[in-house]
Amino acid sequence: MFRSSIKIQLTTLFMLLSLPFSVWPQGAVTVVLSSDLGPYGEAYAGFIEAFGQPDRQVNLKKDQFQLSVNTRLVVAFGGKAALQAYPDDVTLVYCLAPGVYLAPEKRRGRSVKVAMMPSALAMLTHLKRLQPDLRRLGVFWSSGGPRRPI
Repeated sequence: MFRSSIKIQLTTLFMLLSLPFSVWPQGAVTVVLSSDLGPYGEAYAGFIEAFGQPDRQVNLKKDQFQLSVNTRLVVAFGGKAALQAYPDDVTLVYCLAPGVYLAPEKRRGRSVKVAMMPSALAMLTHLKRLQPDLRRLGVFWSSGGPRRPI
């Protein structure tokens, strides 16, 4: 279920950007993984299933981080991968980074965050299954982003 959700979201994202994976020149697409943890591996497997093998894959836990001069698109899985310094002419698509928000004034290049949070209805349905006696739920929310105190 998790893999198909990621596959659908990544497919939608690429359709919105009008950047079909197959039209990129050789060496233009790099996938950066924060580490080799399970969720990153599952998301990466879903990416490969949807778009095929990227030109290059970097695992920050194992590999030296360096982009090819031909890189035009980076798909980053995880916060550490999203926060790397990418050139302004590289489009960055980042996911599995719930606490990361790349403000436009911090990154001049084009960037897109793929939010992987389930819908409120799905969360409430699962909460009800876990705690059937639950009658009230308090939610703290701030429109100022994750770093603004509530």
